[in-house]
Amino acid sequence: YVSTIPYKLEKLVEEGQYMDLIRQYAGDDFRYALYQYNQLEANEASTAREVNAARDLLAYPEISEVTRQEAIYGIVRYYYQHLDLHVLASYLERLNMAYVPPEGAAEFISYLLSCGKYDRAYEAVKRFGYQGVQASLLAGLVEHLKEFSQYAREEALISTAVYLYRMGQDTPEILSYLTDYYQSGLKDMLKLWKRAEGRLSGLDMLEENILCETLYTEQWHQEVYRVFASYVRKKRTGMVVKAFFKRAAFAYLIEEKEVPASFFEALFFQMSQERLQDDMCRGAMLLFLSGKSRLEGEEAKWAGKQVGDFVKRGILLPFFRSFRKYMKLPEELFLMTYVVTRDKAGRRITIRYGIQSGVEKPECGKKARMMEVLPGYYMKEFVLFHGENLLYELPEENMGRTSVYESSGMKSKGNADLYGNRFEMINAMLVNQEMGDNNKLIEKISRYLSLAAIVEENLELMQ
Repeated sequence: YVSTIPYKLEKLVEEGQYMDLIRQYAGDDFRYALYQYNQLEANEASTAREVNAARDLLAYPEISEVTRQEAIYGIVRYYYQHLDLHVLASYLERLNMAYVPPEGAAEFISYLLSCGKYDRAYEAVKRFGYQGVQASLLAGLVEHLKEFSQYAREEALISTAVYLYRMGQDTPEILSYLTDYYQSGLKDMLKLWKRAEGRLSGLDMLEENILCETLYTEQWHQEVYRVFASYVRKKRTGMVVKAFFKRAAFAYLIEEKEVPASFFEALFFQMSQERLQDDMCRGAMLLFLSGKSRLEGEEAKWAGKQVGDFVKRGILLPFFRSFRKYMKLPEELFLMTYVVTRDKAGRRITIRYGIQSGVEKPECGKKARMMEVLPGYYMKEFVLFHGENLLYELPEENMGRTSVYESSGMKSKGNADLYGNRFEMINAMLVNQEMGDNNKLIEKISRYLSLAAIVEENLELMQ
C-alpha cells in the first residue's frame, strides 16, 4: 500500500544546526566523527587538521571497512608527501591492498618501495603491474628480491627486470640478474649479451643458453660466433663446445654458410690438442685451410697428417689439390673430374650423365650412384679425355649446390712427353690426332702398345 502512495523525503533540520549540541553532549559518538571527516573531505588529506580528523575516525569500530581503508589511504598519502617515512610505514601496515583502486596502484607501490616493504610491493606488482612506478624504485625492488631463490625465477620479477632494461635502467645488478634468468628469442638474448659484454664478468650461463638455443632452433646469426668465441675462451671443453664445433663445421662444409676466421682459429687449437677428431670438423678445417694463400708451419704439418689419413681410407676430397706444394698427393686426385653435391646425410643420390665428344649433345642416359664420402658430402669421379665434356643431371629434390672440379692433370700433361699413367698417354694421343701430328701419334701408339704388352706378360707371370 505504501508503495502506491507518492511521497518525497525532505530534511527537517540541517545537520549543521545541531552539531554544536552533539559535540557538547555526544562528542565521542562515531557519527559525529564521521560527519567531521566528510565535511573536511579528509579522505584527500592535505593538512594536519584533515589528517587528525581521519585518524580520529579510525578509533571507532562502528565505521565500515571501506571508509576505514579510505581514511588510512588519505593518511598514507599525506605522510608520503611530507616525507615522514616512519609514520608512513606504520599506516601502510594497516592498509588492505584489496581496497586500493586500480588508478592508485602505482602510487601505492611507490609508497611501499619507499618504505622498503619489498614483499608487499612485489605482491602489489603481481596484482596491479608496474606501469607508472618510478624506475629507480622498481630497480631497488629487483635488486633486493633477486637474492632470494623463492622470487628469482618468478616470471613477474623477470618481467619487471626486462621492463627496466628496455627503459634504459640497465644497471649492473639488473643485467646480472637477467643474464642468469632471462629466457627469450635468440635475437633478444644476443642483444642482452652485447649490452652486458664488457660490463659484466661471468656470462657463462647466458652464453651457454644462446649457444644451445642456436643449436636447437637452427637460427644462425653472425653474432653467435662472437658469443661462442667468448664462451670457448673460458670453457675449452664440454658437451656444448663439442656440439657447436661439429654443427658449425657442418654449416661450413655442407651447407656452405659463412663462418668467421676466428671460429677456425679456435677449431684448429682444439684439433691440434686432439680434443676433436671427427671427420666433419677435420673436413671443414681442411676446406678452410685450402683457401689460404699460405700455410704456417703447424698448419701445414697438421694438414699433411689429416689428408694422409683421409687418403689411406680412400677418401679424396677435390679441394685437397690445394695442398700440393705441402705434401705428396695421389695422381688420380688431379686426373679425375669430380662432381660434388651437398645434401642431407644418408640420402641415396643417383646422377644421370653422358660424355660429349663432338658437336652433338648426348642424352644423360647413364646412371651412377654418388658416394657419400662424408655425412652430407656426395661425390662422383669421372675420367675425361681431350675434347670430352661431361653432361649430368641430378634429381629435382636435390637440395644442395653442385660443384664440378675439373681434371687439372690431364690438361697440364696432355701434350707432354712424360706420363704418369696410361690415361695421360691416351689423352696425349688424342691431342696429337686433333693437331694432325701423325709422327708423334704413331710414336706414342707404339710406345703404348709395347707398355701394354709388358704389363700383360708381367700379369701372366704373377698368375
